[in-house]
Amino acid sequence: MSFDNENGENSKETKKEETAEPGSAKVTATPGLTEITDLPPSKVPAPLVFMPSPFQDLPPVPKPAEESKTNVKKTYHFLVGSTAIPRVTGSKGEDAHFCCARALGVADGVSGWCQYGIDPAAFSQQLMSHCEERIEEAIGKGTGEIDPLEALTYAYSKVVAIGSSTATVVAINGGALNGLNLGDSGFVCFTKMGGEYVNRGVSKEQQHNFNTPFQLSRFPTVSDIAKLRGRVDECDINKLLLTLERKELCQDAPDCADNYTLQLHEDDILILGTDGTITGITDRRTLRQPVQGRDQEDRPRGDQGPRPSR
Repeated sequence: MSFDNENGENSKETKKEETAEPGSAKVTATPGLTEITDLPPSKVPAPLVFMPSPFQDLPPVPKPAEESKTNVKKTYHFLVGSTAIPRVTGSKGEDAHFCCARALGVADGVSGWCQYGIDPAAFSQQLMSHCEERIEEAIGKGTGEIDPLEALTYAYSKVVAIGSSTATVVAINGGALNGLNLGDSGFVCFTKMGGEYVNRGVSKEQQHNFNTPFQLSRFPTVSDIAKLRGRVDECDINKLLLTLERKELCQDAPDCADNYTLQLHEDDILILGTDGTITGITDRRTLRQPVQGRDQEDRPRGDQGPRPSR
């Protein structure tokens, strides 16, 4: 995270981010990482208690002398890099994500819909697109607070594609991070302590049972089934109807998500990812070798919007 002073002037140079595991989407808020390593036990700061969930705030970071004198109030925003790599080379993948100055989101499309002849990427892409739309609208109105749950609820109501996905959305409100997680995607926060970035904790994974994460879903209506006939194999349609009849598909609501509030520090690293990425990071205690990235406030308009896996 970077911050603006009371005159709106940015205090840091821009940053960038690296790569994700195949079949996953990943968004890293500044300064990013190029290598992850375990912290030797002898170097673990005594005040820190490693918390898988919920987050635990670290001891207060001392304010710089110049800040104390001028009483400048910090308002943070993201410096972001993002990437998505499909599980199958040459495919577009099922994941989607969005990045803006004060909010980030990722969605992991449920690939199982492809067995019924339905594109599993359409749902996650529409969900993230409408979520960003709602958040940008709130920022444009100058209402101040961004409510991740309200944004996700709005986005879910606007999705017309058949499918399912998990959802993780976080937003900066002043000096705090408000976030939610539904399913097995998630986020992790690292804070700089003694020259290293130390894991402060991660969001909690939500599973109904093995390989069945909480998920937002839109099931096909009678009208949808009629539209599918002629462009989807009849056997696939019959299989889908039987699955719906047996109630074998999962459908959760946005308010089933776990909510989080975390006090931010300048230079915190926040990593969002779908299960292919985030599970390989959450059990790490430190990050090292931060690299240059990109300020979302300076991102060209043509580069905005959700990025499906490519």
